[in-house]
Amino acid sequence: MKLLLPLGLLGLLGIIVLIIIYIIRPNFQQKLISSTYIWKLSLKYRKRKLPISRLRNFLLILSQILIITACALILTKPSWILKEQVEEPEVVLIIDSSASMRAGSDETTRYERAVRGAIEKAEDTFNKNGIVSVMLAARDNSFLFERVTAEGRADAVNDLQALLDSENTNCSFGTCDLNAAVRQCDEILQANPSARIYLYTDTNYASVPENITLENVSAEGEWNGAILNATAELVDNYYVFTVEVASYGRAAELTVNLEIFGVNAEDSTEDNTITLQFSSEEVAGDYPLECDGVNTRTVIFKYFPDDDTSGDMSDADGAPILVPIDFDGTGIYSYQSVHVSLVEAGSDTLDDSLSTDNSFDIYGGLKEVLKVQYYSAGKDPNSGVEIGPNIFFEQMLETLRKNYADRWDIQITEVKKGNTYATTGYDFYIFEHDMPEEMPKDGFVFLVDPNIAPKGSDISLGGSVAYRSSVFLAAENSHVILNNVDPSNISVSRYTKLSYYDPEEYIPLMSYADDPLFLVKNQGQSRVAVMLFSVHYSNFPLLKDFPVMMNNLFSFFMPSTVVGNSFETYESVDLNCRGKELQVTGYKVDTTFEEFPATLSLNTPGTYKLTTTTYSDTTVIENIYVKVPATESNLYAEGDAIVSSYYEINESDYYNDLLLYFAIALVALLTAEWLLQHKENSI
Repeated sequence: MKLLLPLGLLGLLGIIVLIIIYIIRPNFQQKLISSTYIWKLSLKYRKRKLPISRLRNFLLILSQILIITACALILTKPSWILKEQVEEPEVVLIIDSSASMRAGSDETTRYERAVRGAIEKAEDTFNKNGIVSVMLAARDNSFLFERVTAEGRADAVNDLQALLDSENTNCSFGTCDLNAAVRQCDEILQANPSARIYLYTDTNYASVPENITLENVSAEGEWNGAILNATAELVDNYYVFTVEVASYGRAAELTVNLEIFGVNAEDSTEDNTITLQFSSEEVAGDYPLECDGVNTRTVIFKYFPDDDTSGDMSDADGAPILVPIDFDGTGIYSYQSVHVSLVEAGSDTLDDSLSTDNSFDIYGGLKEVLKVQYYSAGKDPNSGVEIGPNIFFEQMLETLRKNYADRWDIQITEVKKGNTYATTGYDFYIFEHDMPEEMPKDGFVFLVDPNIAPKGSDISLGGSVAYRSSVFLAAENSHVILNNVDPSNISVSRYTKLSYYDPEEYIPLMSYADDPLFLVKNQGQSRVAVMLFSVHYSNFPLLKDFPVMMNNLFSFFMPSTVVGNSFETYESVDLNCRGKELQVTGYKVDTTFEEFPATLSLNTPGTYKLTTTTYSDTTVIENIYVKVPATESNLYAEGDAIVSSYYEINESDYYNDLLLYFAIALVALLTAEWLLQHKENSI
């Protein structure tokens, strides 16, 4: 127990006053009483075996002393100690570790200034016998150490000094959320609400709470010329390259250089390819790309077949700079890679404060070839008429070719009756009506209305079932192939029964009366879909469900390795594979994935290579570029406010008030004292 107001013990002086009152009080009183009263009183005393007047007097005095003591203790605010209040100074040092902190001048970066400032503050706090915590604010905020006292000073300072190692720096290439970092200090502030937070950052905030000190580590004269983004878009069969640039911290005249490797190459491995170079300075003339220090500017490299490059080439209203590009009188319809670089006008270099965003690589100029074979032949089971390729599949394949033109070069081969179909060398096979004797082993196979079960298909066919009127199908299992497809809309009037299929390999998706009519198998190299009815005896090709399901089928069995060719650091990249494994290599990265879909997050800018060998025994190499987030290029960005989880010092967190219990004791003592007085006066 602790007395929060010890001066309240002065109330115990009342005990001395009580004793003095008893001393000076007369022991007798002059009263007129009758002789009968005296006679009755004498008889009463005679009947008692033990006199208790002295005991009653003692209890009366004791209760009065205890009453005075209880009143005095109540004045002292007695409390039970829950935890000790921290008396030493305590600080939480948060170091901004975002990409913009890599900017620097005078051979020192903002991050290094922040670390040195944190070391100085930690040393000062340890000198005062204080407590220090240090957090690195990045994409994932983490404490370097927490609540270290002066006894751990040496290790703490060594840990901070290690942050200055330029080769193994903890400064990231991503963004950070300082508000999230402050919220992560909740436990420390709960333990000690008087702890103070210091933010070492290069961002100014419009509002900062009182318990937070903002230490801006920017230096005068720092600026940054940056490539914020660069894209390649196929327009009218030729690529248009768009580059967004900006200068932050000062106005600057910049030049964008474009270097195209493997111009109009046929594939990514082609040797003796041509390299072209273009520069915005060549067309800017008296109007170079002027950046005002705030706004974004755009440079467009484009082929103009009619030499019409009309457009505002000046900088007056911030219009894009148009740069004509061509190759032997034509445009760029393919490329292996493009390197974009930024320099100051009239110079070969860019001497700014942050170099990580001075260049950019563009990939995706060569589409992977995807070979599709469609074979359809057979006879109508009712009329015996020869049937061949139907327009529904032909149009569907053409639609897929157009829809995926930005990812694939889909080459469709249509094999009609009388011609020899292939069972090797294709990525996607469609066999309709007439089936091959043996299943292909190097691609996805779609069997439509099979007349026999090919060897290696792991199915057996039963008889044919026909209905006078159509019956409607039902969904069997949930699957991505059935996304936005309602089997209950699909009707059939004739189908082939299955006598056997392996339920551990095949997944039934659609059925009628317990007969599976659409099944899929995705077991590594064996990738098969089986549709046991003909589109000639179904309304399926007339429904919107047909193109939707065909698209789902294609996306599921023919996934792109990666969608896109540029990503920001720490952005999740979804990967897929048409082979057994996918290898990712790049700066300090050499990872192999065997389960798909997979997710990859890269934390360092640069080019990364994705390599796989497909089930068709084709080696596919794709490159992606990882860049610093555009927001980090602005070295003088401003934030709205830092929201702090501020905790006021509350005594209830440290003490449990005991006033109620003392009040109960006081009432009990007053009651006892009143009863004793009543007994005394009743005699």
